[in-house]
Amino acid sequence: THPARALAKEGEAAPGADAGARAERVLRFAEEKLRLAEEGMRALAEREAEQRRKADEAEAQASALEGQLEEAEAQKAKAEGEAQEAQAGKVAAEERAAAAEKTAKHASETASAAEEVTALVTDLQEELERAAKAAEDAAATSDESEKRAEEVTQNAAELKAKLAEAEARAVAAETALEEAELSAEQASDVAAQATATAEQAMALVAAQKVAEEEERADREAEAKRKSADTAAMAGFNFDEANDEPAYACDWEDSVTYNARMAFWSRALLRMDELRAAGHVSTEAADMLRMLCWRRNKALRALLERAEEEAPSDTDHLAGLLAPITQRKERPGMHVVHVTAELAPVAKVGGLADVVTGLGRALQAQGHCVEVVLPKYDFLDESQLNGLRQIEGLEVQVPFDNRKVPTNVWSASVGGLPVLLMDPQTDHFHRGSAYGSHDDMARFQLFCAAAMEMLATTERRPDLIHLHEWTGASAAPLFREKYARGSLGSTALVFTAHSLEHQGCDGAHVLDRLGLDRGRLHTDEKMRDPHNGGRVNLMKGAIAACDQMTTVSPTYASEGCTREDGFGLDGALSSSRRSNKLTGILNGIDYDAWDPSSDPHLRARYAVDEEADGETVLRALEGKGVNKAALQQECGLKLDGNVPLVACVGRLAAQKGVQLIRHAIYRTVERGGQFVLLGLPCVGRLA
Repeated sequence: THPARALAKEGEAAPGADAGARAERVLRFAEEKLRLAEEGMRALAEREAEQRRKADEAEAQASALEGQLEEAEAQKAKAEGEAQEAQAGKVAAEERAAAAEKTAKHASETASAAEEVTALVTDLQEELERAAKAAEDAAATSDESEKRAEEVTQNAAELKAKLAEAEARAVAAETALEEAELSAEQASDVAAQATATAEQAMALVAAQKVAEEEERADREAEAKRKSADTAAMAGFNFDEANDEPAYACDWEDSVTYNARMAFWSRALLRMDELRAAGHVSTEAADMLRMLCWRRNKALRALLERAEEEAPSDTDHLAGLLAPITQRKERPGMHVVHVTAELAPVAKVGGLADVVTGLGRALQAQGHCVEVVLPKYDFLDESQLNGLRQIEGLEVQVPFDNRKVPTNVWSASVGGLPVLLMDPQTDHFHRGSAYGSHDDMARFQLFCAAAMEMLATTERRPDLIHLHEWTGASAAPLFREKYARGSLGSTALVFTAHSLEHQGCDGAHVLDRLGLDRGRLHTDEKMRDPHNGGRVNLMKGAIAACDQMTTVSPTYASEGCTREDGFGLDGALSSSRRSNKLTGILNGIDYDAWDPSSDPHLRARYAVDEEADGETVLRALEGKGVNKAALQQECGLKLDGNVPLVACVGRLAAQKGVQLIRHAIYRTVERGGQFVLLGLPCVGRLA
């Protein structure tokens, strides 16, 4: 199932290989191991230097914190001194207030005396008036009365003097009263001000104490956080052993598995949010996505902590992930598949199974994999776990002299992260993957959307893997537009699953993608070998890619011949001479096709030592039950002793349709049964 195993088997199949060549390969292998060891030593030295630098920074931060603590203690002492001064001021104000009360009391007594003097003056005035009247009367009657009048006048003068003195004393009393009232008001104001100052000082001291408690709590929390981060990072590694299983385990039911997949789908969206908000760099975002796709246990612990402490705070999440994003190691390669099919959500032929199986195999080896797929209207959304549109992301795709708004959806299919391209047109609302009159334009738009999405989201995969003619348009687009930008370090691989279908049309199709006809419509690049006026998308992908593969070593060899190359034999032969063409035998996904867990079988079965006899039968017993179920479904005679031959495949001439036809007749003649499943591509078989 893995390319390395296939190559190993191919090497084992050549026992006559030259011993010298084998020795040379061993030597190269040893040199490569030595080079990797040296790189590891250099990386270790860099890590040690980085750790020393961080230790120095921590010491500097500790010194700064000590200085801040001393400054806080000085401020505390100053605040306490101010509080003592305020308390003394309050005591002095209370004393002045007491003195003011005494003054007010004296003023009150003076006012009472002034009132008595005023009453006396009034009485004297009345007596003076009576005396004056009597004097007038006496002057009129006799001289004796004149003498008496003089006496009365003298008495009146004395009384006037006493009256003037009394009035002066009254004025002085009123003035003293006003001064006493003013002094009392001033003393009250001073007392209130002193009280307010004392309260402010006490509040300042209390606030200082609260600030010190908060600072102490913050230091303790920071110490705990650093301790937790240290503990988390102590167990954090990029090894496969620290990852959760990619598929459902024996101990886990479907509900638990789906919940686990939903968690990691949310995690991938959080990584995109961090990158969009500028909290992490593009390289760090790629690393975090890789760890999400590998379901790293230590990363899960940090994400769960972030959801518990601050579910929607991206700043908090970025802080928790900082120890990871600052590391320089990368956990694996980032591979993006661009394909028109993916099992089981969009399966037409073997292409869907190959992409799904290869993606899972790469995941199991620690690489992160993304699959880019059109968002067909016939997709089974029940198979798309965590399907959601990525908010805030609308890709403007340059296509056919306009910008096509394209939404991007994310989901998980069998543990594989999938990005669905959804152009706001009807190109993928046809009810099927293929068979429309404008298939060429449909899949050119899909390729343009895939490349523009990678550039817009600043993804920088190590490898873009294109499949079939439906993904071939992305190759010249990549080479002409995107390889000079953010995807400059990305390698391009193209796989031809069927050389018969190449994607040919007039040269105008290059205009849709904004590509230069003069540069690309040449014999070396995209000119169709059968019709020079047309372009050949598969030939363009062969010319533009860094490496090309086919579905087996035999098929790669056959493609280099005129009989089986379908016109591409020249391009393929040139690629083989430049070590650019490799044939890798397709395998199967052992998990998807395991008869002991396949939900589509009437009876599950396994080798005898793994069968329990109830839910999983012994191999021959289980096969007998499934054979009878197939005979019943196809309307055949139920007979366990009759040989039943089944053939599943695309009924194309290249597959040997006439041989299949002969096998059907021969099986029936000898008393057997034959079941055929496949889509005819050559008309009638009989």
